[in-house]
Amino acid sequence: MYELIRKPFYDKFMELCSNSTSSIKLCSPFVKTNIIEEVIENTNNNINLSLITNINLNSLCKGGLDLAALELLANRKAPIINSQKLHAKIYIFDNKKCALTSANLTNSGLKTNVEYGILVDDINQINTIIKDYNSISKYGLNGEIKKEQLERIRKLIDAFNQQSTSPVDTSSENLLSDIISVNNSFLDDHFTGWQKFLINIIEDFNKDVFSTKDFKNIEYKLLNYAPKSKTPLRTVNRVLQELRDVGLIKFLGNGKYRKLWQNL
Repeated sequence: MYELIRKPFYDKFMELCSNSTSSIKLCSPFVKTNIIEEVIENTNNNINLSLITNINLNSLCKGGLDLAALELLANRKAPIINSQKLHAKIYIFDNKKCALTSANLTNSGLKTNVEYGILVDDINQINTIIKDYNSISKYGLNGEIKKEQLERIRKLIDAFNQQSTSPVDTSSENLLSDIISVNNSFLDDHFTGWQKFLINIIEDFNKDVFSTKDFKNIEYKLLNYAPKSKTPLRTVNRVLQELRDVGLIKFLGNGKYRKLWQNL
């Protein structure tokens, strides 16, 4: 059976959270702190929480995705998955009920926007949705965000706010793109080692989308930077994952990547 979600979903959403006894699986690209605070307030500490979201530095700096919300979940030891192609909004309660809706975990999404969806309790459909949720979580291009990445992102956001000279309009989450605009020296000043080296290499590519082949073509530069490295391309892959999980690189698949910054 299913029930149409045709009006603001906040009250029903919080009721489902309160009634959950074992797990709540969340999936939303935009997440606000007060919504997560209320989810936590409405559940006991034994509830297993998890979140799939889309980490990019622009959304984090401009308020589409609240870092504090992620920190609250991390403090609850909730798995946080970075799915960079995410647009789905899925909320699963005790593996028994599921809301599929257009609403993000934001005040506007749950309280004021014209949103639409369905609430499902058919066990066969629920099992299929859970399987799909788990598939998104385990997809090879995604990463799990840990406290150390959140701490790194916090420092970057603080630095970005110091460099910003004009107020940011966060009235509409739909206006937020993946690309953050930064001063020319911003990334150079806030990264070190291999991360800083690769950021400069990516800048030298002079294109928004680059590939594994681009790094193979300049392997001599990698070896000049780290002459003792026996597997520089493997190191590149690891560092690209690190840059992905602080929201600066988007994995497109098939060895292709997109840089998520532009210089002012």
